[in-house]
Amino acid sequence: MKIAAVLLAASVAAASAQPLASPGRPYVSHLRAYGAGVAAGLEELAAVGQKAGVRVHASHLWGAPAAIEAAFKAAEDAGVAITYDMYPYRKSSTILAVLLLPPELQADGPERTLATLADRGQRAMLLAGEKFSEDYLQSLYLGCLPGEFAQFAGQSAAAAAADDGAQSAGEWALDLLLRTQLNVGAHLDRPTLAEEHIDWLARDERQCAGSDGIYQGQHPHPRGYGAFSRLAEYYLGDGAEAGWQQLARHLAANAADVYGLRDRGRVAAGMAADICVIGPQGIGDRAIYGAPTLEATGVDLVMVNGVIVWRDGRHVPGTTAGLLVS
Repeated sequence: MKIAAVLLAASVAAASAQPLASPGRPYVSHLRAYGAGVAAGLEELAAVGQKAGVRVHASHLWGAPAAIEAAFKAAEDAGVAITYDMYPYRKSSTILAVLLLPPELQADGPERTLATLADRGQRAMLLAGEKFSEDYLQSLYLGCLPGEFAQFAGQSAAAAAADDGAQSAGEWALDLLLRTQLNVGAHLDRPTLAEEHIDWLARDERQCAGSDGIYQGQHPHPRGYGAFSRLAEYYLGDGAEAGWQQLARHLAANAADVYGLRDRGRVAAGMAADICVIGPQGIGDRAIYGAPTLEATGVDLVMVNGVIVWRDGRHVPGTTAGLLVS
């Protein structure tokens, strides 16, 4: 049944993606599986591309390089080109319910999910699982909570439960989901994502820079403010000229190429004047998990479509120079 459901989902996605073939746009997808399951996730994405006759792009890809490279090679042999974006952090970020609850429990919508969480038998089965263990809840950090729970933002779920006087961190986490109507954002450690994996992903020629940033909440993931300046660190160690060229390629040119934006992504005659000027001091990443909203340093000026929108460390008031591109 599970294999049949995956094949059906791929067929539905392929039918939805077919209109992208004519304008040459990519089909962009969150994978069904990352980390240990990344090969299966990429295989399914490639199947969609093959059925629809389109290029495919994986959102915020992560996993072991060997598995990813093998999946890319298999897709290429099948005539499917895969590109991807990623953010250079070992923690992920999403909503708490996704991190704690099985997908099938959420399949019928939030009201049914909440009713299930209130059922004693269902709670007992959930609490017996690994995701409600003390160790797992210690690796999960709360980022966005409704006002009455705001004091727990930035803490691990286990630490927040202890601060709240709860005897069971698992029971406390379930109660939090119920009392907030599932309205909680959280970050999760990914211990299987090693620094050398991030380095490989950042440097691969198919990579586009991406923050996948979620800006809501008292304690957002630092990727929203620091992803692009942090990525610079992976390239600039190669020497100034080569490093800056790589930075421009991954942050601008690759994305323009993937999405078919022919007048953007490079500084050249006839191209849109989207320009970022970095001062001689270089770019500096300041956003960290403890202070996630600190802005990067070193960006002296930003132009969008030839209009200066950022100067002297702040947004230029009244500038709305962006365009909607169809």
